[in-house]
Amino acid sequence: MSIHSYRSQHQITYGYIKELRLNRLVVGALIVLTFILAMRYALVVNQVPEEPLMYQPTVVQSGDSLWDLAANSGLDQDTRDVVFQIMQYNSLADTTIVPGQVIYIPVSSTSFANEMP
Repeated sequence: MSIHSYRSQHQITYGYIKELRLNRLVVGALIVLTFILAMRYALVVNQVPEEPLMYQPTVVQSGDSLWDLAANSGLDQDTRDVVFQIMQYNSLADTTIVPGQVIYIPVSSTSFANEMP
């Protein structure tokens, strides 16, 4: 059976093939769009909302380091991130601090409110 006789028996035309290709393209695009939206939703759902931060003034004592102060801040964050926040907020070029220096340490707003008299 030749292609011409098959086309004539099954009413396959160039327009039908073109429409079939377009339908496949549309379905493929919808599948990709659905996947992208599902991944975006999964990322948004899995994000833990950050608690608002307050900065509490702290006088540096002998033997203190930014790492120790960050680790004892009570925040549920990676200590490296807290050190970076301290450096940014206090405009520190490096991690050097000296006794008597006043620096501001981030604390959660809920723990800050609990410490207020």
